[in-house]
Amino acid sequence: MQRFQALRKLLQNLENICKLANIFYAMITRNRIKLSEKEVALIWDQLVGKELVSTEGETVNVIYPGRSNGANGPDFQDAVIVVESRLTKGDVEVHVVSSDWYRHRHNTDAAYNNVILHVVIWHDCSSVTSLQSDKIVPVICLAEQLRYQAYLLPNTEFLVFESWTTWICRL
Repeated sequence: MQRFQALRKLLQNLENICKLANIFYAMITRNRIKLSEKEVALIWDQLVGKELVSTEGETVNVIYPGRSNGANGPDFQDAVIVVESRLTKGDVEVHVVSSDWYRHRHNTDAAYNNVILHVVIWHDCSSVTSLQSDKIVPVICLAEQLRYQAYLLPNTEFLVFESWTTWICRL
């Protein structure tokens, strides 16, 4: 009987997580939740051990998200990821929208040549993320990851709550 109750509770929790993921996705889709770059960085920092899929369809496993860089340059340094079975170490740049890469002119800045991954909430441009060295960098769109992988969401509930209450207060 206890196993049945535990299983039932687990299924209810999974159902709630899926509902929360759909609500979160709907809110950011309709621009009701405006996430800052800092909040996107907080989400990225919690994805250790997760398998993601880049906008180009590549499998990306997060071994270590990197250490936060409080200075100029990429947002995270010394990250370790596996892209399509290739272990890669380098920097990660985080933006709300992928077009910020070009708006901030990172594509012409040699300080970003060690970037191995571009993490965004929205992939809003059709061009790839290219470095000053002409290397192409995979893009992870977190909105799509959260939509299809609801298990990524539990550690980000505080963001949903803060953004949701902020949105309600604006009504």
